[in-house]
This record gives sequence, structure tokens and C-alpha cells, in this order.
Amino acid sequence: MVSTKFKNLGFSYILIILIVIGIVISVAVTVDAADYDSLTLEESLVIALENNRGLLASGEELQGIRTTVDMAEAARLPNISISSSYMRFGGDMEQFEFELDGSDIQDLFGDLVIEIPDTDETIDLSPGDEAADEMADGINEFFGTIGEGFEQPDSIFQTELSLQQPIYTFGRITAGIDQAEAGYGAAEAGFEGDRQELIHEVITTYNNVLMAEELLEMQYDIREQVEGHLQVVESNLDAGMVTEMDRHEAMVALSEVEQEIVEARSNLALAKEGFRSLLGLERGTEIGLAGTGSANGDRLFAELEEEVFARAEDNEWIDMADNPQLEALGYQQEAGEASLEMAEAERFPTIAMVGSYTWEDESFGFEDSSWSLGINVSFDIFDGGQRRAEIEQAEAELREMEYRREEAEDGLYIEANRALNAFEDAINQEELAAEMIEQAEQQLRLAELRYSEGVGVSTDVLDARAGHSQARLAAEEARFRRIEALADLYLVMGRADQLVEEVK
Repeated sequence: MVSTKFKNLGFSYILIILIVIGIVISVAVTVDAADYDSLTLEESLVIALENNRGLLASGEELQGIRTTVDMAEAARLPNISISSSYMRFGGDMEQFEFELDGSDIQDLFGDLVIEIPDTDETIDLSPGDEAADEMADGINEFFGTIGEGFEQPDSIFQTELSLQQPIYTFGRITAGIDQAEAGYGAAEAGFEGDRQELIHEVITTYNNVLMAEELLEMQYDIREQVEGHLQVVESNLDAGMVTEMDRHEAMVALSEVEQEIVEARSNLALAKEGFRSLLGLERGTEIGLAGTGSANGDRLFAELEEEVFARAEDNEWIDMADNPQLEALGYQQEAGEASLEMAEAERFPTIAMVGSYTWEDESFGFEDSSWSLGINVSFDIFDGGQRRAEIEQAEAELREMEYRREEAEDGLYIEANRALNAFEDAINQEELAAEMIEQAEQQLRLAELRYSEGVGVSTDVLDARAGHSQARLAAEEARFRRIEALADLYLVMGRADQLVEEVK
């Protein structure tokens, strides 16, 4: 009985724990899913800068280029290497043996008699027994040592430690380091350019999604208005005030609006999917935007707009000092100058210290050793003009980079002026669109009033409604073009970070 109660109590605890875990998991999933339901522009920028795959790839590429500086600096340090080998020998080769005795010597030299020319006298050089034995012993001792030298060992262990240290390279190493550092500086500027491009793209794409949402909402409003107009037409038709043609025109207008809604939905879905990819979020992630308006209704980037106008009045707003593209080109010029120095240094020799220490023995050990230490001087006496051609090539590339930098700077000034003109045009169009909306609303009210009193026709109402929709669309487009042009302007100046600070 007691054990049954404990079993029931244990089962209850387990059930409660499972329920709690399920609630925690469901809440966590709900919170995680809701994190992207109402993204602000600031949140979108933070997510993109952390997760955008293109920017992450650029960061890894930058880290890889950083190693080239380390490799260039390593050329100043000594290069120390060690190698070891083991060889095992086999076969039937025997030790070389050589042995003579006194009789062999007498056989060889026993009849050695030299005749003196023009006389009957001779000299007997034949060795006696004692002398022959001494000669045999000497020969045996000499050739016996050689025979021992030809003895094949069973195995050989060999280890060699080598050293090479550049002493003076006439600027080759320094120029190589300068070239690597300039290349890394250019890569850093390129990464900063990619980062600012991403900021610009997030801002413009965010606003494109908002634009697509506004267009969809506008189509819903138009549908509601056309449906209301259709009800008025049907009421007037029942009262005999209008013809069936008015009803047909209203039905056609409603069908056109439904088609516009389908297209607007598709455009919004595509815009959101592109924005999701830009943020680096996983496929299938649902996102929603909070919009760019603040609680007090201030315009987005209002302070930056005032700064642009102030600088434009003083003719000092164009400042390319921070532009990453020009900065990268500047570093490329420095790399070109270092490349020219390296080419010119090839006219001179290289001086290095070299040394080695070798151990060799028939068994593993370090008994028999030898070493060497010296200075190595390397100098090309004649290369067929290759060095001169390399110097001329480096000089030509340096001049080319100078021209390309000037061209890029000129192009950026043109792009900045285009962005400024687009910004001013968008502001003017926004003001004009506001007046157009006011006029279109008045025309729409008059057309609806005339039609309700039976003195107007249905097409007047539909035309007025279309004009009102066009005015609203022009106002929205002008507002988003203003933001896009401002983002273009600060991107060209290399100051996209100010856009990020503005939305915080």
C-alpha cells in the first residue's frame, strides 16, 4: 500500500517535470521565433554585421592576408633545419684483403739489374731476404688499411643540422615587408568598404521592404474604397439613377485591384526573402519590420540631412578622405613602390651566413661529427636584361595605379554629386507629392459627391480614385528615394557608420 503511494507520487513528479520542460521549450521557441517579428533598422544592422555571410567571408580573407606580413617578417630571422636518415645495407660483399711475403717481393724484383750505359758495369737492385720481408710488411700495412676502409657496414645513421642567416640583402627583405604591410592595409580598406556597403544595403533593402508593405496596404485601401463605390453604384442602380454599365465598370475596377494585390503580395514576399538572406538568417525564418518612424514622428536621418544641407551651402561637404576605395588604392600604390624597390635591389648581391653540423655513425649516436661555417655571396653577373625589364614593369604599374586612383576619385565625386542631386530631388518631389495628395483627395470627394447626387458618372470617381492612389504612391516613393539617396551619399564619403549611429 505504501509502495503504491510512493510509486504514484514518483509518477506525479515525473509528469510535472515533463510538463515544465515542455512549457520552457515552447516558450523558448516562441521567443526565438518572435525575435524577428518586429525588427527595427538598428536591430537589422546589428544582425547583418554579425551574420552576413559575405562579410564573414571577407573577414576570413583578411585574416589570411595578415599571414603574408608574418611570412615577410620571418625572412629576417635565421632558417634552421634538421634532417636525419637511416640506411641499411645487405649483400655478399666481403672485406678487401691484401697480403704479401718476402718471396713474393723477390719474385717480382729478384732479377732487377740496371745496366750503366756506355760501360760494362751493372747495378743489382734485387732485395735480399731481409729487405724483401721488410718491403712486404710495409706494403701489407698500407693496403691492409685500404682494405679495412672498403669494408661495407651493416647500417648508417646520419643527422645534419643546417643554418642560413641573411646578413645583408640591400633592402630586399625590408621592401618585401613594406609590400606585405601595404597589401594588408589595402585588404583592410577593402573589408571596411564591404562593411559599409553592407550597411548601405541593409538600410536601402529595409526601406524597400517597408515600401512593399506600404504598397500592399495601399492596395487594400483601394480595394476597400472600390468596394464602397460598388455598393453606391448598386444602390443607385436599384434606384434607377445609373445604368448597368456603371456597375460593370466598378466590377472591372475591383478585379484590377485584386490583381494588384496579388502582385504586391508576391513582391513583398520576395523583398522579405532577400532581406532575410542579407541578414544572414536561415532559410524559412519569418521576419517582420517595425518601420522607421519614431514616437514623435521625426524624419529618419533628420540630423544627417541638416548636416548635408549645411555642408552644401559652404561647398565643403564632399570629403573623400574616409572613402575605403581610395584608401585601398593608396595602399596599392605603396605596395607598387615597394615592388619597385625590390626590383631595383636585384642589381646588388645578397650576403648570407651558412653553416651545418653533421653526425654520422654505424649505430645510433653522435660520435663521428663534422661541421662547416661560411659566408655565401650571390650575385647575378648577366641576366640578359631581365632585371631592367622588371624595373620598367614595376614603374609602369606604379604609374598605372596613380592614374586609376585619380580616375576613381573623379568618379566618386561624380557619384557624390549624383547622390546629392537625387537627395534634393527626392525632397522636392516629396513636397510636391504632399500637395498632389491634398488636391487628389479634394477631387475624389467632389467626384464621389457628384456621383452620389446623380450628376456625375462612375468613371469620374474611378479616375479620381486612381489619381489619388498615384499621388500616394509618388509620396511614398519620394520618401524612400530620399533615404536611399542619403545612404548613397554617406557611402560615397566613406561615412556609413554615421547612418548606424543615427538609428540608435
